[in-house]
Amino acid sequence: MSEQLVVPREELPAGAGEADERPRGRQVSIRDVARAAGVSVPTVSRVLTGAARVSPERRDRVLRAIESLNYRPSSTARALVSGRGDQVAVMTSETAVHGYSTTLKGVETAARAAGHPVVISVVESSDPDELERAVQVVLSLPLAGVVVLRFDAVGVAVLEALPPDVPVVAVSGEVDGRWSQAVLDEESAGAELTRHLLGLGHRTVHHVAVPPSRGEDGRTTGWRTALEEAGAPVPPVLVADSFEATSGVGPGRRLAADPDVTAVFCGNDEVAMGVIAGLEGAGRQVPGDISVVGFDDHPLAGIWRPGLTTVHQDFQALGEQAFALLQAQLDGDPRPALSSTRPHVVLRASAAARPGAGDPRAMTGRSQHLGVHIARPAAEVYAFASDPANLPRWAPGLGGPVVQEEGSWFVETPAGRARVTFVPRNEHGVLDHDVVTAPGETVHVPLRVLADGECCEVVLTLRRSPGTGDAEFERDAALVAQDLALLKEVVEGPAA
Repeated sequence: MSEQLVVPREELPAGAGEADERPRGRQVSIRDVARAAGVSVPTVSRVLTGAARVSPERRDRVLRAIESLNYRPSSTARALVSGRGDQVAVMTSETAVHGYSTTLKGVETAARAAGHPVVISVVESSDPDELERAVQVVLSLPLAGVVVLRFDAVGVAVLEALPPDVPVVAVSGEVDGRWSQAVLDEESAGAELTRHLLGLGHRTVHHVAVPPSRGEDGRTTGWRTALEEAGAPVPPVLVADSFEATSGVGPGRRLAADPDVTAVFCGNDEVAMGVIAGLEGAGRQVPGDISVVGFDDHPLAGIWRPGLTTVHQDFQALGEQAFALLQAQLDGDPRPALSSTRPHVVLRASAAARPGAGDPRAMTGRSQHLGVHIARPAAEVYAFASDPANLPRWAPGLGGPVVQEEGSWFVETPAGRARVTFVPRNEHGVLDHDVVTAPGETVHVPLRVLADGECCEVVLTLRRSPGTGDAEFERDAALVAQDLALLKEVVEGPAA
C-alpha cells in the first residue's frame, strides 16, 4: 500500500523521537511509516488491512507513526479492504518486443472480458528509486491485482518491491512457489531444439542468449542439458545486448569467423534474424554453411528467408492464463498456483544437415529423422494422423485397440496398457505425442507434417534410448519406416 499525499515538513505535527523520520516535501509512503515505527513494511500493511494479527505493542507504534506523519490510507488501501478495486495493473519493462506485447494482449483480452480495466506500467530499470516510483503509482489505483511480466531482471525486482498483501501473478521466470505463476516450459523446448540440431549431424550447437532474468534462463539450461546428455562439447555462451535483431549482428559476425561453427541456437527469433544477417554479411550461407534456429515463433519467422526453425510459444494464451490465476485469487483462493505449458518446435528451412554429414536419416547416432512423402494436402494428413483413434490403422506396431476413457487415450501394447497424449491441435503441423508405458516410463515422440505444395512430408524423430545398441536401434528405425509407409498407403488410398 502507498499514500499519495504530499505533506510539507512545516505542517507535520510533532511526534516524540519521530521528527527525523518525516519525508521532506514528498509523498508519504508506507515505507516512511515502517521506518518511523521501527517495523517492516508488511507489518504496517497488516495493521492497515487487518489481514493478520499484529502484537499490541507493534500496532500502537504503527498507529503513532501514522498519526505523526499524517499518513492517510490511499484509494488502493480502501479498495483492498472493501474489495471494491477493479483495475488490473500489468507491470513490465518492455512493450514492443513480440513476447512482451503478445502476453500483454492476452492479459488485457481476458481481463476486459471479465469486466476489469487494465493499466500498463512500464518500469524502465531496477533502480530502487524507479521501482519505488512505479510501485507507488500502481498502488495509488483502485486496484484488483497486479500481473508482473518476469521475463527479465526488472520483472524480478518489481515482484520483490510489491507489498505482500496485493494479489499478484508472475509471468515466466524461475518457479519458486511464492506467487501464483504462469510459465512456458522453455527448458524442455530448448533441449528438444538442440537435440534436433544434433540429430542433423552437428557435432555441437553454439548459443547466442538473450539477456536473462536470472543467472541462466530455461532455454539456455535446456540447450546445455541436451549437449551434456549427448556428450557434445558445450561452447561458451554469447549474450546479446538486447532482445532486438540488431543485437544479433555482432555475434553473427563473430561466429562466422570460426570455421568449426555449423549450428547456432539463438535465444529469440529477433536475435536469430540478426545473427543470420551477420553470418551472411561475412559470406557464410544459412543453412548451407551454418544452421540457425530461434525461439518464440515471431510473426515474421515463417516468411523470413530462409524460414526460421524455432519454438512456438503461445504468449497470448500465457497472458490469458496469468489473468485466470489472478481471478482465482480475487475469487477467494489465496494459495499460490502454477500453470505450465510445454511449447513445441516448428521446423522450417533455416536448419539443415551439417555440411559433409550426408543424409541425416541414414545416421545411427543418438537421433534419426525418418520421413515419407505423401501425395495429399498437409491439412488432410494432419487431420487423420492427429486422431488417436486412427493409430491402429497406420501404426500397428504400437498396439491396439485404442480406447478413450475420461478424456485420455489408451492402447494395448505387448508390454501392457499405455496412455497416448498428443499435443493440442495446431496450425504448425506438430503431432508430438507422449506414450506412457505400463511400467510408468514416458517416451516423447516428435512428429511433424510439413507442407510441400499440394503434398506434404511426414517426419518422425526416433531417439536412441541409453543402452540401445546399433542393431536394436536399426530395427526400431525399420519399424517406424514401415509405419510411415503404411500411413502413406492409407491416406493416399480410397480408405482415407
